Amino acid sequence: MPPEQDQYLPIASVTRIMRKILPSEARISEEAKENIQICATTYISFVSAEASDTCQSERRTTITAGDMLSAMSNLGFEDYVEPLNVFINRYRLSETDRGCSLRGGSSSFDPAYGGSGIGFHGPPH
Repeated sequence: MPPEQDQYLPIASVTRIMRKILPSEARISEEAKENIQICATTYISFVSAEASDTCQSERRTTITAGDMLSAMSNLGFEDYVEPLNVFINRYRLSETDRGCSLRGGSSSFDPAYGGSGIGFHGPPH
């Protein structure tokens, strides 16, 4: 593997994502995997750099999901922002519900327990 390959996303992860999307009988050439690997890594670096610039100008050290979504919008990828917002909210809900079910509690998203149904609000008081 060439040394520059070390700076790309892991090829196994890229291949796994490609296989999830494509029909099961589809074959993926090594060249296709490598090209997607390079493109995905470049895209992530491009958006991350924009988000990082924003955080630095605001004197913050942590890049949040919101920063990444804002960067995507600033860079002209606004068509992806809303679907990603939906995904993030569903992911957070599933993680919160999973955590509550492990503790035997109810979801903080449930309005009956002080939640609004949007975002994480912590356990009821």
